[in-house]
This record gives sequence, structure tokens and C-alpha cells, in this order.
Amino acid sequence: MVALEARNFEVPILYANDGGLPEIVDKAGSPLSGTTPEEIAYSIIKFTPKTEKYTKMKTACKTDLTYFSMSRMTDEYVNFYLFLFRN
Repeated sequence: MVALEARNFEVPILYANDGGLPEIVDKAGSPLSGTTPEEIAYSIIKFTPKTEKYTKMKTACKTDLTYFSMSRMTDEYVNFYLFLFRN
């Protein structure tokens, strides 16, 4: 949820490249270079608001947020459960 909230407020995201984060963040952020302190520090240094890439990530934040809307996700869960109960 934090990644979606950040996108909603147009805050680009620096994230761990695992789980559902790559799908949620998409072009609105950048994955960490690794998980060691040195790799995290390197990722932070690269992730600066002064770059063109950062500006593009900020613009991408609001793109396709409706895909993650509560109503769409709820509808999909309900339809999935109805499908399961009928079969």
C-alpha cells in the first residue's frame, strides 16, 4: 500500500525488486541495486531529483492507478469466489 500511496502523491519509489513491488511500481520508480548497505547507498545516490529519469518516474506515478482501485480489486475477488463456488 505504501508504494501506491507514494504514486498517488507523485513520489517516485526506490524499491526492493521482489514480491509484487515491480508490478505495482512499474515506471514510477527504480529497483535497488542490491541489498547490502553499499548497494542501497549506491541506489540512493543514483536516485536523485536532479535527473531526467527522476522526472519521468514522477510523471509516471499517476499513470494506470485505477488498475489498483479498491472497486476493481473487490470485484475481481468476488467474481473469483463466485466462480469457485459454482464449480
